[in-house]
Amino acid sequence: MKKNEDKVARAAHLKKHTVGTSNEISFSVLDAMRNAATDEKEEKKRKFPGFGAIHLFTLPHRKTIATPTKKDALPLSGDVLPETSSQTPGILSPVAGSSAPSSTANAVDSQGISETFLEGSSVATADADVPTIQPTSSDTLVPPSEVSKRKTTRIRRKTITIAVIMVLAASLLGVGGYFGYEYYTNFQAHLATLDDAMNALTEADKKIVAMDESMGNLVAESPDPLLSEDQQKVFEDTLASLDETRTQLKTATMAATTARSGMQEGAEDWEAANQALSAISGREVMLENAEVIIAEAQGATAASEDATAAWDKVLEADSAAREAALLVTETTNDNIKASSEKLKEAQKLFEEAEGAYATVASEYASLDVSPYQEYIAKRIEALKHALASNEALLDRNKEDAQKENDAYNKAETAAAKMAEKFASNPTQFITDTFVETTQEARDAYNKARSDVGSADAFLRDYLGISS
Repeated sequence: MKKNEDKVARAAHLKKHTVGTSNEISFSVLDAMRNAATDEKEEKKRKFPGFGAIHLFTLPHRKTIATPTKKDALPLSGDVLPETSSQTPGILSPVAGSSAPSSTANAVDSQGISETFLEGSSVATADADVPTIQPTSSDTLVPPSEVSKRKTTRIRRKTITIAVIMVLAASLLGVGGYFGYEYYTNFQAHLATLDDAMNALTEADKKIVAMDESMGNLVAESPDPLLSEDQQKVFEDTLASLDETRTQLKTATMAATTARSGMQEGAEDWEAANQALSAISGREVMLENAEVIIAEAQGATAASEDATAAWDKVLEADSAAREAALLVTETTNDNIKASSEKLKEAQKLFEEAEGAYATVASEYASLDVSPYQEYIAKRIEALKHALASNEALLDRNKEDAQKENDAYNKAETAAAKMAEKFASNPTQFITDTFVETTQEARDAYNKARSDVGSADAFLRDYLGISS
């Protein structure tokens, strides 16, 4: 087996994209092996201590057992034990009909007898003058062939036992080496998979980081939905590549999940994979809610421009209506006719403003322009009564002129009450609508952004990268 066969040459690396925010997002291409302060050997030691440092399936040291002497050896079945104190009939008794002198027995006992059956004879280690003691019967002696057979059996058993022990030891060492190698290669493979997850996350961040940097005014505590030209370009690019970015995040999720499954729960590498999953899921939540917020902001921006133009039309129409009213302070025919022309001009301008607000509503679906449309309709109603009053004056019909004039004043009063609810800023109602409709999405985005910042901070610390 080749050492370090699947060594991970890639290490996750985060690059700083933003500064000064507590929840900055910062992932980029994994090139830490060129930039990391820790050298390669130190990194290997941290990631995996190496095969040589782990002793798997180590057999315990055997105690040295001294070879027993003949004196200490246990007797084999059928062997004759030396008799030192008494004689047992049938084992070591004198020859029948003879009597061994007690002095001789004492002499043998005092010198000590060490007997063993070699070639079937009894050998005394005492002086040569001591007579050999013969067994009473040949039945109690073990034949030489049996002794040889038993020795051969003992040697065979011992040899087999040693062989079995050696085989088992070799097997254990082989199994230990195999599983140690498997652990090493699997560990390195899962680190490489985690590296793949970081790579996919880095690719996704190429769009996410740019998007997040442009989201500031949209997710602020007091948001401003109006987008600059630069913001609009960034968001158009973000939305156009949204499917690709989500695919990259899905790939990163699968890789990080696989990596985590092969690591010991609670270990630093396992926690790194877990934090990577948190960073990925947080970005997915950010994208999901950013899509809602950006769509609302784009609509609000487009509607804002037309809403301003529509309100300008309202002001222009109001100015023409006031001029018409001033002309009839003196009710001459010329003044009445001039007033009627101004009234018609004002009516046309109000109708144009009414159309402009309809356009505003189409650009921002969440927007309710009905208060402005109702106001304009009431002003047009008042102008019609004013025109009818002028016509009655020209016809010298004072009764109808007064009646229409009263209706005009009533409509104008109602319109004035409606206008009191309008903000001085003609686009404020658009901002209010944006704030209300995006509240939930903005809260979710900011929470996810905070979670991502925490996960990124852990990963930077895990990789030894300064933030």
